[in-house]
Amino acid sequence: MPPQFTPPITAGIDLGGTHAQIGLVDGTGRLLARTSMMTDAEKGHEDVIARLAEAVEEACAQADINLAKLHALGIGAPGVIDLPTGTVLEAPNIKWHHVPLAERLGQHLDGIRVVVDNDVNVTTLGEVTYGIGKGVRNVLGVWVGTGVGGGVVCDGTIAHGGFGSGGEIGQTVLYPDAPVGEMLLEHHTSRGFITKRVIARAAKGEPSTLDVSGRVTAANLREAWDGGDAIVHEEITRGAHLLGIGIANALCVIAAPVVILGGGLTEVMGRAYADLVSDSIEAHLFPKTGRPKIDVRVTELRENAGLIGAAVMARS
Repeated sequence: MPPQFTPPITAGIDLGGTHAQIGLVDGTGRLLARTSMMTDAEKGHEDVIARLAEAVEEACAQADINLAKLHALGIGAPGVIDLPTGTVLEAPNIKWHHVPLAERLGQHLDGIRVVVDNDVNVTTLGEVTYGIGKGVRNVLGVWVGTGVGGGVVCDGTIAHGGFGSGGEIGQTVLYPDAPVGEMLLEHHTSRGFITKRVIARAAKGEPSTLDVSGRVTAANLREAWDGGDAIVHEEITRGAHLLGIGIANALCVIAAPVVILGGGLTEVMGRAYADLVSDSIEAHLFPKTGRPKIDVRVTELRENAGLIGAAVMARS
């Protein structure tokens, strides 16, 4: 029996610094097929783009849908995007500069229409369309993973700003007098930075239950948190406190009543982490009176938020 779905069918890609998620989504937001791959950005952007094309074809095969039947393909890519051309202008975490992503991927996929936006922009769009923010018109999305990304939905529309980089909360300066690599919000609040801090402290002899001899994942941090690891508690709490300050600063400008947290660290820590961030927001946000408490929510679509949001963008 042929697959049952509601048109149009769009493909969505969430291109992250470590992994890429690829899937097909129908007109109701139903995920028809999905696959994933390692980004391996060090192999160069042409290699990454070629493998993304193969992954889209694999998803089409899973769903028994001909590539030619796809309405469009949307990609959420890290960094600053030139929206009219779908060019990644600057993506620090994958070291891309002026990569014509839409053009090159379209060439690999027989000329399919490709639309590119910032990864957390489309992730936030996915959550307000089909996830935990459904029906909310004004939202700040903050995704905490290898780095920290942000996206703003204002009156139901992604807010790109005058030069396309609206929402980049992770790139805001937190400590201007710090050395390079320690100045920005994401330098002190990302899962990657928290992990480095924990490993450095353990290497100096502070007791920790973590095995820091290999790769430390977000899940490892949660396990250590649950086990009462003092270093992990201190570093995650510190990161959440500083992230709350960064979010409060952003909310002073955009006054969004809802914040959606996502990314690997949020997903494994859940409400415990969100509450720490929420407490910090409330302690630092102006005004203190005459506003509701900021509603801090945890991603519902989780690892599918980005690819679903990208598909939604491509559909519209």
